[in-house]
Amino acid sequence: MQDHQDVNLQKVYLTFDDGPSAYTTSILESLNSHGMKATFFMLEPNMKKYPDELNQIINEGHVPALHGVTHDVSKIYRSEQTVVDEMKQGQATLLNLTGALTHLIRTPYGSAPYMKPSYKEAVQAAGFQLWDWTIDSNDWKYHNGEFVGQVIQQMENYRYKSSPIVILLHDRKSTAEYLPSLLKYLQSHGYETDVLNEKLSAYNF
Repeated sequence: MQDHQDVNLQKVYLTFDDGPSAYTTSILESLNSHGMKATFFMLEPNMKKYPDELNQIINEGHVPALHGVTHDVSKIYRSEQTVVDEMKQGQATLLNLTGALTHLIRTPYGSAPYMKPSYKEAVQAAGFQLWDWTIDSNDWKYHNGEFVGQVIQQMENYRYKSSPIVILLHDRKSTAEYLPSLLKYLQSHGYETDVLNEKLSAYNF
C-alpha cells in the first residue's frame, strides 16, 4: 500500500464497474448536470454490446478503464496469465472501438483475496495499474437508493485519511435512478470529483 501524504479529502473519485449498459446514458446525464466526472471500469463484452455508450463516456470527458472479460472468479483468477490476458483483451477492444488506450484496471470483486502477490506483480509487469476502492456503496444489493446513505455514512466516518476517497458504484438501473441524490450531497458538502489517471499512485487492498 503506497504512501498518500498529499491526499485532498475534498476530492472524490467516482468509479462505476461492470458497464457500459442500458443505464450508462442516464448516469452520464446526472454527472453532466452536476458538472462531475467519473471513471468507468468496463467489461469487454459490454463495450462491444454498447459501443455508443462507450464512446459517449469518453466524448463527455470521463475516463475509460478495464474490468476484464468474464467477471467469473473460476476463469479470470485461474492464473496470473489469465488475469493479464483478460485485461489485455479489454484493452485491445477499447482501443479498437474508441482509439483510447488505458492501463487502469480493477479486478472483479476487488483485488482481495484473489490477487495474490504474484498476480499483482504480473499485472504490474504487463503495464497495468490496479485500483480498488476506499468506499463501498454496496449499491449492487439495494433497489431503493439505500446505497446513498451507505456512502454518506462512510464519508462522514472516513478512516483512510492518507488514501484518496474512491467510491465503488455499479453501472446499473437503481444506481442510475438514485445517483442524483448522492451527487447533490457531494455538491452541497463542497466535494469536487476527479477522474483516476495513471500518474496517481494506485490504491489497492
